[in-house]
Amino acid sequence: MGRYDTPAKKAKHAEEQRRYRRRHPEIARAGWARYEARHLEKMKRQSREFSRIWRQTSRGKELSRRNHAKYRRSSSRKKTRKREMAKRRGLPVYFMLNGHFEGAELHHAERNIGIWLPMMVHRSLRHDLLTGRNMVAINEAAADWLNRSHRGEGE
Repeated sequence: MGRYDTPAKKAKHAEEQRRYRRRHPEIARAGWARYEARHLEKMKRQSREFSRIWRQTSRGKELSRRNHAKYRRSSSRKKTRKREMAKRRGLPVYFMLNGHFEGAELHHAERNIGIWLPMMVHRSLRHDLLTGRNMVAINEAAADWLNRSHRGEGE
């Protein structure tokens, strides 16, 4: 049983804790915030793992399929698609550093500069030209691949 001699003592302690949290919500919130800050990564990992396992169940598969189909038909998806296409149109490429090849994806190194990269290289780092997120790292990877491919070691 650990700290408690009997289940009744454990239940009594739990009730006292509940009463204390109701009387002092600011302290309870601060305690939860500290806990969350210390354990956020673990909580995210557990949530992702639970979601992954749940989606593999028959009920999870059914609901996922149904919700995905519903989303594809929704006005929200149409707005998202419209925004995605507008972003794509807003990223013209005037200078290509190499030519297209089988299995390549276009990487925008800068607004007007494009590099055709193998899909594995391009997707190795999540990046966003518009916000600048991870652009230095992905551009270094792209330059490294480009140098290797020109020396005959690439792909």
